[in-house]
Amino acid sequence: MALRGGGAMWNTTSKKIEQQEKDEINSVDKLRSIYSTLLAAIAPTSQYNQYDLSLNTDEEHENLNQVQNFRSNIKSMTSDIDQYHEEISFEAFHQPASNALESVQTWKSLAATQKLQAKPMDDYSFDDNEDAVAALIQARKLESRVVQLIKDLGEVVVYGEQRQNYVDTFSKTMKHGNEAVFDYFCDKNILSLLVDIVLTNPSNEIQDEDQEERYSGVTWTAIVKAQVLQTITILISNTSDPKSLYYLLSNNYINEMIVSIIPLQQWKPEALDEILPVYISFLKTLTLQLAKTPELCHFFCDMYGQSSKLPTFPLMYAAVEVVSSPVHKDRSDDFVYSTALNIILTLYKLPGNEMKNVISELYMEQNMLIQHLSNELILRCDGLSKILETDGEFQNKLLSMELTKLESSLVILNDLLWSCERSVTVGFCEHIIKAIMQSSIMENFVEFHDSFMSLDGNLSNSCCASIIVISKMFEHMDYVPLLKMVAVAVLHPYTPSSKQIEDMEISGKELGLGLLNAIAQDEYVVVDDTTDASDFDNNVDFSNAGFEESTTHIVKTPTKDFSAGMSISAVHNPCRDVIFKLVSGELGPRLFFAASLLLENVFLSKAVDDKTINKLRIVSSFQKEKNILHASLDLLFRSYSSSQVSLHESELYLRSATVLIYQDLSTMLSGIKSIKSSNLQHNLDLLRSIDIALKYFASESMRMKNIFEVESMFTELVQQEISDLYSNVDTSSSNNIYQCDLKSLNSKLKADFVSSIINKESKKELHQTKEARLIIRSFLLIQLLRDFYSEVVASLNMASDVGDRWNDNAFKISQYHPASNAIRSLGCLGYQSIVGTSEILDDRPYFVVEPSIGIGFRSHSRDDSSDKTKRRQLADTILAKGHTKLILVIDEREVLVLRQEAKDNMRNCTILLSTLLSNIIHMRDDYEALHIALKEVEDIGVLINKGNMVLRFEDGYECRHAKRVLEDSRSSFSEAQSLEFEELIGSILRKS
Repeated sequence: MALRGGGAMWNTTSKKIEQQEKDEINSVDKLRSIYSTLLAAIAPTSQYNQYDLSLNTDEEHENLNQVQNFRSNIKSMTSDIDQYHEEISFEAFHQPASNALESVQTWKSLAATQKLQAKPMDDYSFDDNEDAVAALIQARKLESRVVQLIKDLGEVVVYGEQRQNYVDTFSKTMKHGNEAVFDYFCDKNILSLLVDIVLTNPSNEIQDEDQEERYSGVTWTAIVKAQVLQTITILISNTSDPKSLYYLLSNNYINEMIVSIIPLQQWKPEALDEILPVYISFLKTLTLQLAKTPELCHFFCDMYGQSSKLPTFPLMYAAVEVVSSPVHKDRSDDFVYSTALNIILTLYKLPGNEMKNVISELYMEQNMLIQHLSNELILRCDGLSKILETDGEFQNKLLSMELTKLESSLVILNDLLWSCERSVTVGFCEHIIKAIMQSSIMENFVEFHDSFMSLDGNLSNSCCASIIVISKMFEHMDYVPLLKMVAVAVLHPYTPSSKQIEDMEISGKELGLGLLNAIAQDEYVVVDDTTDASDFDNNVDFSNAGFEESTTHIVKTPTKDFSAGMSISAVHNPCRDVIFKLVSGELGPRLFFAASLLLENVFLSKAVDDKTINKLRIVSSFQKEKNILHASLDLLFRSYSSSQVSLHESELYLRSATVLIYQDLSTMLSGIKSIKSSNLQHNLDLLRSIDIALKYFASESMRMKNIFEVESMFTELVQQEISDLYSNVDTSSSNNIYQCDLKSLNSKLKADFVSSIINKESKKELHQTKEARLIIRSFLLIQLLRDFYSEVVASLNMASDVGDRWNDNAFKISQYHPASNAIRSLGCLGYQSIVGTSEILDDRPYFVVEPSIGIGFRSHSRDDSSDKTKRRQLADTILAKGHTKLILVIDEREVLVLRQEAKDNMRNCTILLSTLLSNIIHMRDDYEALHIALKEVEDIGVLINKGNMVLRFEDGYECRHAKRVLEDSRSSFSEAQSLEFEELIGSILRKS
């Protein structure tokens, strides 16, 4: 048996070796045949007749074959196309029967490049020209065959290269076989042939009649070039031996291919559809290979300037060209564009000082890239402006698409700034700031400022677009140096004068960072330019404020000696004027929401710290000057005294204003350890304005409550709105604390940003129920703001004049504000019993009932482990066990369904159902059964099904009695809630 087994093993091993040798020979033969066929297919007509197709071996062509120098001598080629000869006759196209000129004209028409001296295909009349039709048919056949040959060639080479070093499954050892395939590929210099196919086109192939053709016109077509790119991509990504990869990347073959495709304008639009996706995948493969093996950088970079024909880093150059090419404006190819941007980011993140030094010196590529990204911001701003001017049914969709593009551009820009070396990012930031300050982004502010100051024109849409762009920068970017300078450019009280900017342009100095840095460091002279000062500024009176620690001087005509210490001249910032004008609400909800969201994003940005906020003089830091933000909001709240704000706009105004005040106070009080009561007057002014708005909505609520159609449901609407507003529950203490998250109060508005900006709801007529909801919601919001702000002011009054002995947390403001006792009572917050807990009956009246929906135990998902699910499962379990006698208890506020914990004990029970009386929609008795329709309840086994509860009593009298008790309790509860609400409203209106 052993000998037989050994002999079988020996025979198997011998067979495997023979099979491997056959595979190697077959692979080489197949590659030789494919290569020979390809040479014949792409040969020009003038050379095709030189081939002796009867020869089919390399030895017989030893003197003729010079393919290893194919790029310099194409006259001598080996042809081995016997096996493919019957599939397609190349002579049929190389020598057309009637008109040889038609083949050349056809190839020129099919060529991928733009610069052609032939008629386009649309100009051919195929009905009258049979030769043209025949030539086109043959051309397409030849093109398809060449594509298949190139594809087959790549498959054979990849398989042969991967089999050079493989683990034999039988012997479990490393084997070295099939090396002849890749050796043949290298020996015949097939890679250079493929590169030549990509490089050749009519303009460089046929320059005059005396020059001899090198290739057939089939190499000019986009499909053939795309297949070559795809084949080489596969070769590079599937090499198993580093030596093979080194060969593929050597001699600048790959770099020549990279550069040959750009600029993209040289290609016809239909050719780009074929070439561009494959080309970008080719670049991506090279980038990933370089990222995985950084030591390959010498193959991709001309670090020592040895090649004058190629860029220093062709891969980076090509990616930047693809991104910045104007071709993309007419194409909607997001895959190509985003992939090219990711390639650039990956290249900037490559490790190694040598690589970083090369990239940092690519000045042309850097300028192209940042110019493009800066222009993208400007284009997005202009696009938003045009969309906001429209009023069609697709406005929401168009605005969403434009915002998505803007956010993507900002994310890419942010990643780029974090990926580059500091020397590069400084230049990038300088260019971005310059682009913002000298483009429509800033010009829209200035034009709108002049418009509303002179009451001439309405440029609100373009101004809103600029605010959105800057706001999104703070929302989606976190590169600190850039965002700080943008904040200074937009929100600082002063900005470089136009004369200062002109002088710097004349002197050739860079604009942007230097000017804004001087503004931020208070190194400027303020020139009193009355044309730039607004009436709104004069009302707020901040022109001479907040400079006590500064060396800045306010002068009308600065002398040379007086301004010697200052670096630049500055004027009032129109951007700041516009933004705080909009926050006052005078110019409508769209602009208010955009401006308030910009300020909120500045407050929330990680790049803008409290020190920067104080530099911008947005908050007063409890100095003697008036808070510019509070001054704007003061005007907003006072506008309610004249009913200038519609109900549609109130929620947007109040939510955003509350968030801004919270952010303002948090910043203003951070780090404060002591305060004087004399500096609190400005905050009391805002409190008085809030009281004006509060009284307005209090009176409106009373008016709405007395409307007959709304009166019956008014208290239920109040409960629902209170539950929505104070939805955050703190369960850490013994009693649940219901509170509102001030920081995310307008998160719903931000999530539905498009609808909030367009605000089409304001044009619709309100139903009375909807009107009541909006009034109640606005009343609760302004009451929340009033409670929160008054508590802060009261705590500051208590802390004033105490001395400098407070710790750093003395004035910390919590983002969660608890509901007051009055609001808790109106909303029944915390008054509802918890299902599954014990309840003691004592002397409380009750009814004995049993469920009548049907006995059955409902299973629950194991994945759902929430508290509500556990309580419901407990109720189901209790109902499913034993007897089903239950106890119905009707309290002042809620309805309880209980089950005895012990059969003979009526005192201790477990709560199965707890719901407020206001959740009862309707009741109907059916002799012994009482049908109750409920809202905001979940199914509980056999007790409640889809909001319907059926309770069976001992007799009809007991059933009707329970119904009367429920109706009386509901009526009493509603009256009590109504009285509580009237008392709250009355206390507000009675205040002076």
